[in-house]
Amino acid sequence: DSAVEAGLLASVDDVFGLLLAPIVGLFLDRMGYRLECIAFLAALLTAAQLLLAFTRIKPILPLILLGIVNSSVPTILRSSVPLVVAPSSWGVAFGIFEAFEAMGTFTGNLSAGLLRDLTATYVWVNIGFAVFGIVCLFVALLISLLDGNAIKLKKPLPSTTYCHISQRRNGNSRECNERKTGRNDGEETSSSFVDVGEGPSQRWAPVKSSSDAPQKYGSFD
Repeated sequence: DSAVEAGLLASVDDVFGLLLAPIVGLFLDRMGYRLECIAFLAALLTAAQLLLAFTRIKPILPLILLGIVNSSVPTILRSSVPLVVAPSSWGVAFGIFEAFEAMGTFTGNLSAGLLRDLTATYVWVNIGFAVFGIVCLFVALLISLLDGNAIKLKKPLPSTTYCHISQRRNGNSRECNERKTGRNDGEETSSSFVDVGEGPSQRWAPVKSSSDAPQKYGSFD
């Protein structure tokens, strides 16, 4: 029974990642509040680690809290990169993001293991992670108050109109849909885009209005 219980507890993190991450992503798209979510999750991380360090309760509650944190934070951080970085630098930005994430995972696991060996207990490991949670909470609040770019992280994604032009025998056919952009410049304005080319060469291109597309990109006949 203990082995089965241990397996169930170990799967809590993955279960929350499977169920909660898409919901968190939907909330971010519709509502925003990324920095506020990070601050709240940092508080949950601190609470979970302190419960593990100083109480004798069953670990299911702190593991649920940690599952919420671990399934939400990566979604928030990755979705925030395009909001504060120019599109021409997205590749570099995501590369730096992944490098720092790998460095944090490596140094965090190594430090936790060394601390466990030095103290012969996980209590100080939990305290260490709780301290990181407190630091993260205050950093998120400071960025929210002092950084001018923070407004981009607080707002939901704006709606943008995309127009798809497909080639027909009897002329061009246009279909327009409301979609979410990958960047928020702080304005709730809509712009039009047309889909130029087909297959691998297909791409979205902006136009001033829906009537500009045929003149700007020529005939599709």
